Amino acid sequence: MNCLTTIDSQWQEIDYGDWDGMLVSEWRKVAAEQFKAFRKDLSALAPPNGEDYLSFKTRVLGAWRKIAAKPDGSHLLIVTHGGVLRVILPTVLGMPLNRSFPLHIPFACFSRVHLEVIEGKTDASLIFHNACEYAKVNDQE
Repeated sequence: MNCLTTIDSQWQEIDYGDWDGMLVSEWRKVAAEQFKAFRKDLSALAPPNGEDYLSFKTRVLGAWRKIAAKPDGSHLLIVTHGGVLRVILPTVLGMPLNRSFPLHIPFACFSRVHLEVIEGKTDASLIFHNACEYAKVNDQE
């Protein structure tokens, strides 16, 4: 098996600009109105000196399309952030992106997606999501 490690900046989390490094308690005060509006309209999230959500979504979906262009039988492990999964998982599930909030995406979440390109059309299936959490629950039973 040939393993190759690459870093692709398209899979990075959204750039929160001035909000990066801010305490969560402060961030919730400063950004509360934007996040409230964001749940209704994706274009509402635009961190000061950061990346607006629509640009972030375009970047992540561009990376997603690159994966579909890989040769058949390719296996990829992508290590990324929750915000990226909030773009990818709704895309796979056919959900509107602004309805991704009910998806539980904890730290160290492990999800598997199967991609298949048939006649130029990408078909994606969610094989499992949050497998690490499932393993923890079953170990405690």
